[in-house]
Amino acid sequence: MTILQKPNATVGQIVKDLEQIVEKNPGIFLEYCYDGEDMYVEGIKLRKDIAILETTGKKKRAATVEDLLAMFRLLDASLGVVIQEGWEMLNFEPYGNGAIFKYDEEEDFCFFMMDRDVRLLTTQQIEAELKKVDKEGFLDFKVLPQLWHGNKLTVYRANCLRYNYGKLCLCYDEDEESDSITVGEFLKGFPTCAEFMVPIEGKYYTVKVDENGRFFSFPKLVSAGVTLFAIHLGEMVFDPNEME
Repeated sequence: MTILQKPNATVGQIVKDLEQIVEKNPGIFLEYCYDGEDMYVEGIKLRKDIAILETTGKKKRAATVEDLLAMFRLLDASLGVVIQEGWEMLNFEPYGNGAIFKYDEEEDFCFFMMDRDVRLLTTQQIEAELKKVDKEGFLDFKVLPQLWHGNKLTVYRANCLRYNYGKLCLCYDEDEESDSITVGEFLKGFPTCAEFMVPIEGKYYTVKVDENGRFFSFPKLVSAGVTLFAIHLGEMVFDPNEME
């Protein structure tokens, strides 16, 4: 799993938060409501140097804060932590004092806030990187998503932006008149801030960012001598078929 957003939570901070909660109510759960359904934290999964809090809709599978504290104490304090919500891997949003989990004695409830998927870039980040480009005719370049399948590079067409599953997606719609969206049209369709992904053959992909922070290049269409704007796609982050 490639992380494009630095986790806000660390094991060390969460241990500190849980220790304070355990002193007051060791048997309480970390729970929240999602789409009208009560959800609970059931455990921790380690993946690619990151700790993922796994969730469940079944209360009998939930872990108490005391159970979670014991699990977290076994981990490196500097390890980043995110929370799994369905197919998403969400960042935590710390409170003003840096705490991730806050216990309310009157409500007898543990509160926490979730932020964006750590595997996706935001439109703000994309726009900021594109503003650094100084290339003649840049806004008229055609946008083409590129994806490596093993050693084979496949180039896809894209002619519209739309929201799917709450994310801004660069899509290809056969009913649209234009065949390829330009960089100018691409930027014009950006909201103030949204998460970005690209659907390819029914699956959704993040972008691939290199060591210089770039997720794009400028290949030339040899036969026509036209410069293009290629978005490099990374790993698949969501397959709707897995939800069926």
